[in-house]
Amino acid sequence: MYEMVTGQIPFDGENTVSIALAHLEDAIVPPSVYNPEIPVSLERIILRCCEKKPEFRYQNADDLIADLREALIHPDGETIKETSRTRNLGGETVVISDGDLAMIKGRVRPELPEEDLPSQKDSVQELNIIGQGISGAHLQDRQTEPEEFEDSEPGAPRRARRQHEEPEDGEASPGIERLLAGAGIVVAIIIVAVLITVVLKLGGLFQSGSGLFAARSTTEAAEEETEEYSLSDTEVYMPDVRNLPADIAEERLSESFLNMKSSYDYFDDVEEGRVADQDPEPDTVVAKGSNVTVVISYGTDKISLADLEIDSLDAATAQKLLERKSLTVVLVEEENETVEAGDVIRYEPELVEENGTVTLYVSSGPHVDTVTVPNITGQSESDAIALLAEAGLSPGETQTAESDTVTKGYIISQGTEAGTQIEPGGMVNYVVSSGAKVVKQRYVAAISETYDLSNLVGPGAGTSSVTVLIRLRQGSDSDPVYKILMEETTIKGDLLLPVNYTSIESIDGSNTGQIEIVDVDSGEVIKTYPLTFLPMN
Repeated sequence: MYEMVTGQIPFDGENTVSIALAHLEDAIVPPSVYNPEIPVSLERIILRCCEKKPEFRYQNADDLIADLREALIHPDGETIKETSRTRNLGGETVVISDGDLAMIKGRVRPELPEEDLPSQKDSVQELNIIGQGISGAHLQDRQTEPEEFEDSEPGAPRRARRQHEEPEDGEASPGIERLLAGAGIVVAIIIVAVLITVVLKLGGLFQSGSGLFAARSTTEAAEEETEEYSLSDTEVYMPDVRNLPADIAEERLSESFLNMKSSYDYFDDVEEGRVADQDPEPDTVVAKGSNVTVVISYGTDKISLADLEIDSLDAATAQKLLERKSLTVVLVEEENETVEAGDVIRYEPELVEENGTVTLYVSSGPHVDTVTVPNITGQSESDAIALLAEAGLSPGETQTAESDTVTKGYIISQGTEAGTQIEPGGMVNYVVSSGAKVVKQRYVAAISETYDLSNLVGPGAGTSSVTVLIRLRQGSDSDPVYKILMEETTIKGDLLLPVNYTSIESIDGSNTGQIEIVDVDSGEVIKTYPLTFLPMN
């Protein structure tokens, strides 16, 4: 077992005596020193098999096989007991007793000349006897065997002489020893077979590129591992029913003697009515009659823009359609050589949640060479026109406006924002300042008089009438200006005409003027009242 996982024997020496002494005295090097990939459980089993004292080793093959099987399940060694007697590399040295040393010397004859040494077959038999002495098969005879050899005839081969002696009471005969050796071989074969199974299961030494069996492919190891498990009559492999219609999935599970328990949910990527998920997972081993929980798709609960054929609409129509479905629309323009300007090129996302946002990429038509609109705000009108001409543009519609901050003749604002890309030869509108607004001084006058019309009509005024108007006159005699205060009115000749105005505003801003009462029929001014206007805020 040690050599199989490390590629070398645990003890080596120049001859059998040095090897035997190493077995008794030297600490064994843990297999993981040579092969770090060996599982902890397997290393503990090997170290226990190699214990110095027989009582610390496995007492029978059944115990060893049981631990090997346990190692398949728990390779980290949590269930394999680590004996406190096992010593790691660099542990304490065991002092060999005089009796053990005498036994070794009595069984091997290093003092013989090379030509007198036993044959290879005899050496193997001697090593078996040494192994039996180390393993405890003859521990009870260790103190007596040297004396037996000392009583022997000097110079005679001790091993040969012992074979002709009759076994004493309590000592195993050579035939029994051979029988035990044969049984040991059979047990060793069983152990090796189980050990190979362990290594195959753990995969540490048989995987491609590692261990002693790197030549074996991963595929071969996987096939052996798969064949390792055989189903019982009450077990079955879980079939894969994902993406199957619910009725077919139920039929498939029924064929495997399994019961289907259904739940439902929404899935964007699974068609309505098909199985989206299952528990247990496919290819796991389950008991017949088990319940299998499957989740059946309701389909998606989102709005499919593909169903609305958004990409076949113009941007305005598409935007109205989406907004009627309570969606927010973001428009992004892109140049496109094939899609007409204003039409939708594409959209994002394909599926959108309720009250979600949709981005529409709208064609601005084929690529057109453009120029940048210069900043003419704050420039004089002449400089602004020069800047536009330099950029390949021309002035557009021009307006004037009063401004308290921009000097007269300078640009207040421009119609196309600076930095905008437009076609060459385009027109840019702008507004020119006419200067600050002129605030005129306000002059106001007031009058409160009455005029007796009987003075105009004379006797019989009570039976006659007259048509008059009242007006404000300002300006010069050669260029008078008028403002009507009372329109033409017909009044009986015996009444008093009121001339009462509290706020008469100057027409031309001068501070003088006069009120005139005019006879409409004759055009004659029948009465005047001078006015003085006072400045008002």
